[in-house]
Amino acid sequence: MSLYLNAVASAKERELLDSVFFSELKNAKNFDAVIKLMRNSPYNFEDSNNIEKVLDDEEKKLYDFVKREGDEEFKNFLNISNDYDNALYLVKSLSKGKKDNLMPLYAGNVGITKLTNFILSFKSQHLEENDRLEKDIKLFLSQKLDNANLFFLTKKIHALNERLKKTQLKHFVGLVTDLTNLSLVFMSKNEEMLEDLSVYMIDKKTLLKIIKKEKVVLTDKLNIYSRLIKLAQKDSGEKSFLEFKKERENVLFEFLKLDNDIESPNIFIKFVLKKLIEIKRLRQILLQKKYDLF
Repeated sequence: MSLYLNAVASAKERELLDSVFFSELKNAKNFDAVIKLMRNSPYNFEDSNNIEKVLDDEEKKLYDFVKREGDEEFKNFLNISNDYDNALYLVKSLSKGKKDNLMPLYAGNVGITKLTNFILSFKSQHLEENDRLEKDIKLFLSQKLDNANLFFLTKKIHALNERLKKTQLKHFVGLVTDLTNLSLVFMSKNEEMLEDLSVYMIDKKTLLKIIKKEKVVLTDKLNIYSRLIKLAQKDSGEKSFLEFKKERENVLFEFLKLDNDIESPNIFIKFVLKKLIEIKRLRQILLQKKYDLF
């Protein structure tokens, strides 16, 4: 990653909303007070009816920035991740008959409309832009597999490791591999899932111990995952899920801070992920306040 691009990313990171601002949003008396706060933020809020449009536009600007300025390695990472995440979401939504009002999706190598049409008519369509994804979707739909989360998250990790194992991002992809595997173990304590997983620092024997809720002896390389491993052994209730999700985020950013090289890709990645999380948190808080869901 170039010095210039990392400098731009660092500058943009300093513009992100801080914890004080989010605390004020959460403690605001009503939705009007929330909108007043947002008008004094970097987000272009004009009225209370354009929440989704503003946040969607911010996500689009971020993806445009990445695709315009990011290096090929990170673009590959983003494109592969988007393709598989979009496929997972669309397969689940379309299987329930939901064709309209889908959440905002951002294309990787495959456009959203084309991906939607392919899922609806996979026997007569092709995905020239991503033949691996085409094979994976056809396998899932033709065999009528029932665990879409396990299937597509596992296939995404295989694709990322295959494409990026010899690049600067290989260690970051390794981290994503570990975090995804721990997430899958947390969601489903099924030993059979281990068979198809790609692994990085957390091997299959350790994942099996987590599933069986046995004691895991932490080596130096696993210390970063210590609390996450304990949480993964808990039952997947709502409170545990929120704890797990927060700790997963902590591990992610702790890893990104480890490399202080001014040309490290981690500086750019850190900004992009923080911005995505910021937008997601804003969407959750604003909609909860708007519809009085707190």
